[in-house]
Amino acid sequence: MKTLLFPLLGAAAVLAAAATSSSANDRYADRPPVMVSPDLSAPWVLQLGRAPGIVRQN
Repeated sequence: MKTLLFPLLGAAAVLAAAATSSSANDRYADRPPVMVSPDLSAPWVLQLGRAPGIVRQN
């Protein structure tokens, strides 16, 4: 039983490794641009656009 089990597990491992490495090239595909609603981005743009103010210490 063990003489048959180990080669089958080895073959399954090789096939699984081959299948995952071929799908790894999908990460280099062009991604669509990120679209942000103007309602969500407006407060952040205003905060980042201001000049830093003077901080008073008590």
